[in-house]
Amino acid sequence: MLEKAKAAAEDKDPPRLITVGAAQRKIAARLDGSLDNGRLTPVVCLAGLVRGGEDFSALARQLHEMAAADWPVIRIDLIGRGGSTPELRRLPYSTMQDAADALAATRALGVHRAIWLGQNHGGQVIQTIAVYHPGAIAGAILCDSGPAIDVRGLVRLRGNLDYLASIRGETAFLEASRQILSVAYPLLSTAGLDRLALRTHRVGRRGRIEPKFDMRIVRGLDKFENTDLLSAQWQMFDALGHAPLMIMRTELSDLLRVDVFDKMAGRRRDAIRIDIPNEGSPGLLEGPSEAGALAGFVSFVSEEDLKTRV
Repeated sequence: MLEKAKAAAEDKDPPRLITVGAAQRKIAARLDGSLDNGRLTPVVCLAGLVRGGEDFSALARQLHEMAAADWPVIRIDLIGRGGSTPELRRLPYSTMQDAADALAATRALGVHRAIWLGQNHGGQVIQTIAVYHPGAIAGAILCDSGPAIDVRGLVRLRGNLDYLASIRGETAFLEASRQILSVAYPLLSTAGLDRLALRTHRVGRRGRIEPKFDMRIVRGLDKFENTDLLSAQWQMFDALGHAPLMIMRTELSDLLRVDVFDKMAGRRRDAIRIDIPNEGSPGLLEGPSEAGALAGFVSFVSEEDLKTRV
């Protein structure tokens, strides 16, 4: 059962490794579609805090079905996640560095302007890019991400990842993962839950469960407690004011509070708002309604962006 889930969860082709910053650091990036069609604005996908580009593999396929077969979708594993190398030991992980790395990786692919899609931490990275490099953003899609993250979600994430790190054996790992994930995905099948689990973890040579991310990222959450409150950085959200915007929130998310999401919609009344039912973070983005909305938004932004380049 585990091997079937593993095969379904993994991308078949190896990613392209792009050197960013110090020579030892390499970003893993996957390109779906073609960059040769200059009429199509690329979509760059950034996943959650410890997650990778595999979270967007189904969305890329659906975008190709709904919008254009060769639509360029770039799925990035930020440093320390997925197929990318860990951060240098002397350096901490930071949103600012992730933003610089994401820009470096896309520019290495010849992409200087894109539609950016970010889940959770990926959305924080996009807002950082908007502050310092607004011209790189033709449009933005934020899912369970905004000017403030709910600390309770971070504490929950830390606890779950620490618990999974203590488990030995494939069967026990899958059982624990299903129990954790079923809270956020009550309608997902057992096979679907297993695929999600194997996007963040792998089975090592001796059957040991290994994270597909640097545990130093998790240790960065040790400073948080459930009672902490983070100030909303509205100036970062407002930095997206120049670009078309879609905001999405999963019904069961504990990373983006409903009141913050409502304020985001009120602050950007021109933004397209999508509420995703019966899911938590990260949003699967596989349902026909949200995939269709994303395809429509991407097509619209690309057409508007083309007008500025003609």
